[in-house]
Amino acid sequence: MSKRRRKETPEERARRLRVQKAVGEQLRLTRLLRRDEANNKDAWSQQAVADRIGISQSLYNRMEAGTARLDAYYLLLLADLVYDRPMTHFFTEAHLDVGSRYPTLSEEQIEREKARILDEIRRKEKSKHTSED
Repeated sequence: MSKRRRKETPEERARRLRVQKAVGEQLRLTRLLRRDEANNKDAWSQQAVADRIGISQSLYNRMEAGTARLDAYYLLLLADLVYDRPMTHFFTEAHLDVGSRYPTLSEEQIEREKARILDEIRRKEKSKHTSED
């Protein structure tokens, strides 16, 4: 039996959309900065970045535009494996005016969760390569 998600209030929706838009802008600016610094400009196209994390170009475009719901899994992949930045790079205090209703994680908790997710990704990649042999 699946849990039903509580319907978000208009304030929560507005907050989520503000965060999506702000993070999307950070994604876009980071990608464009990397493209400007790179010798191979095609390596930093939306399609190339989307391919690196296993999503469609249209989804990545919507992430940059701030119209797609953000998935922490893909943000972690983008931050760690694509842009080599901490996940917090995409967020600023101004973007995250979420109020005290949401718990704040310590840096240690964030690092533990990041390590857990990356280990899971590596295990999946390893088993995928093992099954292909």
